[in-house]
Amino acid sequence: MFIFTLNARKAILFLILALILVFLLGIFFFIERPQKDVKNSEIVACSANLDNSKFVAFLASSDSEQKNIEIFDIIRGEVIKVKSLTEEVRTLSASYVRNVKSLYVKVNAFPNKGYIVKIPQVPPLKTQKPLFTDYGINTISELFVIFPEQEVPYLLVLDKKYNPFFYNFEGNTEKLLSLIELEMASQAGIEPASVEPESTTLSIRPLGQMIF
Repeated sequence: MFIFTLNARKAILFLILALILVFLLGIFFFIERPQKDVKNSEIVACSANLDNSKFVAFLASSDSEQKNIEIFDIIRGEVIKVKSLTEEVRTLSASYVRNVKSLYVKVNAFPNKGYIVKIPQVPPLKTQKPLFTDYGINTISELFVIFPEQEVPYLLVLDKKYNPFFYNFEGNTEKLLSLIELEMASQAGIEPASVEPESTTLSIRPLGQMIF
């Protein structure tokens, strides 16, 4: 009887310890999962927009000879303007990377209306921010600034495998719009006029790599 009671107590104690362990593991995965879900939902959202071949080409294209700013109209599904990269634009866009605050959390990360501005980083930016390095992004060669209609702009960065990562940031985007001569339709109250792409060549003095 004594042996039976002792074994029963051990079994109950073991069961309690097992339940505690399961509870702690549950808390751990509950905390860690949202971060992973954010990344996965963003990738799914991006994939839904990759059916447009012009959009794919816009995201993935990289010209080694000409490093130009490209402005993509989401509604039209095409690049509507090409501008030469200036030192002022490059410095301004680099400040956006420096002032990234958090991941942009939204199921459909790409807006239905607005513009995406691709800004080459020459030379590529080196970053030590965990928001980038935790996802294997140590350098940024191209930065995408997304301007949704009637919403706050946010950033898109692609890793080496072209997986998309979206970020909230702080910075003067009105200045960028002015420098690239882009007027948001929501601000003007009219649809943007047709603009023929212009071929321009990069003509800036290369600097050393900046680290953020």
